[in-house]
Amino acid sequence: MLDELKFMDSYQFLDASLEALVENLKQSNHEFKIFNKFFENEMSRSLLLRKGIFPYSYFDSLNVLNETCLPAKESFYSALHGTTVSDEDYKHANVVFKAFKCKNFADYLELYQSVDVVLLAEVFLSFRRTALKYYELDPVHFVTAADSTWNAGLKLTKIELQLLNNVNDYIWFENQMRGGICLLGTRHKVANNPYIRDSFNPQKPTNYIVALDANNLYGYVMSQFLPTGSFSWLSKTEIEKFDILNSKEESNVGYILEVDLDYPSHLHVLHNDLPMAPEHFSLTFDMLSPYAKDLCSKFNLTSTLPYVETFEKFLSRCWVRAICSDELSD
Repeated sequence: MLDELKFMDSYQFLDASLEALVENLKQSNHEFKIFNKFFENEMSRSLLLRKGIFPYSYFDSLNVLNETCLPAKESFYSALHGTTVSDEDYKHANVVFKAFKCKNFADYLELYQSVDVVLLAEVFLSFRRTALKYYELDPVHFVTAADSTWNAGLKLTKIELQLLNNVNDYIWFENQMRGGICLLGTRHKVANNPYIRDSFNPQKPTNYIVALDANNLYGYVMSQFLPTGSFSWLSKTEIEKFDILNSKEESNVGYILEVDLDYPSHLHVLHNDLPMAPEHFSLTFDMLSPYAKDLCSKFNLTSTLPYVETFEKFLSRCWVRAICSDELSD
């Protein structure tokens, strides 16, 4: 925020190229009122109502502004995308250069920037009107699409979330968070598939491998019954009477539990790839397998970065052959 100016990233709301966004507006019969104020005639509409091209890497000096024509097609190479422009786009850029009587590269730069800004204004204002129409919320008052969507959800459902005012309660909830484990990490499996004749063994049981993908995990969870407020701790008597098997998943009253689990030993191997109850856990050295304990001591070090003091102590305790590659000092 700078005085009355507020800088926002439109890509945080509309994560598509300007070319694609403008094309969507054209297909929806958008009137392009802002564009028509700046570019009134039909020629402008036919030539400029699209994303232009610009040789970003080529423009490395102010002297380029004085050039009287566009550079060669190869100069439009994009290091970001690893490609250059198409013959059609390059031809179109030269048509624009001549049609708008650009005397030099500076004129083309000014035209390119003006069109970009006007088209982005068309796209984003159309997005704002849609958001105001359906949610009565203006995206410019939020930082990202996720931020505005979250508030739209709260507004439409008329749910008020209770804020935790006890730091211990907050820490307790935070410790219940889990993440990271969302797949069965089986790295190697052999099937005895009768449809694969080269490897099928009729003397062994038939089995298959199937790949399953569960989509929209986050969306699914967010559509379930979720805690919103009226938090309270159960008394000792209530805990003793609590029967989890009789609790209903779809209920206006829910429970978050903290329990000790005795995980049956015979299930450890079966559940090895996807444990049923993941937890935050700090391993000690004694818990490591012999392989894991020995792993860090077997290999030479390549491009490691010790401090001089650390390296001197290292040299005094073992024989090494050091190869200096680069040296950085301040």
